[in-house]
Amino acid sequence: LKGTVPTASGFGRLRAVEEPVARETLEKLIDAVKAAGAQAVVHCCAPDVPIDLLRRAGAQYISFDATAKASAIDTESPRDEQLGEAIEAGVGLMLGVVPATDPPRAPGVNQLLDKVLSLTRLGFSPRQLAEAVTITPTCGLAGATPPWARQALILAHRTADALADKAS
Repeated sequence: LKGTVPTASGFGRLRAVEEPVARETLEKLIDAVKAAGAQAVVHCCAPDVPIDLLRRAGAQYISFDATAKASAIDTESPRDEQLGEAIEAGVGLMLGVVPATDPPRAPGVNQLLDKVLSLTRLGFSPRQLAEAVTITPTCGLAGATPPWARQALILAHRTADALADKAS
């Protein structure tokens, strides 16, 4: 969308795609995914996730690194309105809060849960968040060691359990 993808040579950038064109293309793809009987989950690795665009294109779930500076969910940001609208529209958020690669020090469940519960500032209760949010690693685990990959999935599961406990 912003024209930041490098060309194959690395000497230039691919041109930006206009948002209406991107939305129309995504809508066609998402419609085909739904027609095939699958759920439409979109993961975006960019730090500035176009949550509103993905929601309007029909994504049922939006997955992103919720710790990336531009997408951080634990600080007030201009994205708050987009996050709130997505939750209100029933779009599931797959929040990447668990490090995807071996961190110097593993975060604790309470530390991860606090990031997710920061969304209560938007007016959502822990119960609403538990229904709308899936806890995930920040991105794929391909770069993680096998022990960390296991630990990351355990942390995501335990954080989700802790969120469910807060909701009840």
